[in-house]
Amino acid sequence: MTGLGALLDWFAASKELAAAEGRRDLQDARLRALPREEIFLYVKPIDNTRVRCVEARSEWLSSAVATLCVLLIAGSFMLALAPSSIIWLCNHRIEELKQERAALLNEYRALRAEEAALLSPEKLEQYAGERFVNPSPKDMVYAPPPKADVAKLGRR
Repeated sequence: MTGLGALLDWFAASKELAAAEGRRDLQDARLRALPREEIFLYVKPIDNTRVRCVEARSEWLSSAVATLCVLLIAGSFMLALAPSSIIWLCNHRIEELKQERAALLNEYRALRAEEAALLSPEKLEQYAGERFVNPSPKDMVYAPPPKADVAKLGRR
């Protein structure tokens, strides 16, 4: 209790000293400003360079077991989430492919309509101008159907 009491007295003495700053000339020169100044602290330097560290195998083993348990729990959590996340990614890709197919189908239909418009008899006459002559029926050459179709026609 001497150390704490002395410390508190030292703080109180410093406050009293600040209050008595104006009355400095009245103080006796033989009195000290700090009471109990015989208390001092001695700090002994300690050199730990030659001290060897004692291995604690049980602490290392418990740390390794705890780390292994955390890794196993994290791995099992990831394995539990893997199937649902893979299914989610596959469904997302399927929806993207469906949208891409619909866009390509619409583009195909637009191109077919444009081709039909360009190959219409009115457009061909417009492109050919005076040089376009309708062929006569004698000038028309009809290609024979493929062999599979010929075989079907003979069975009728």
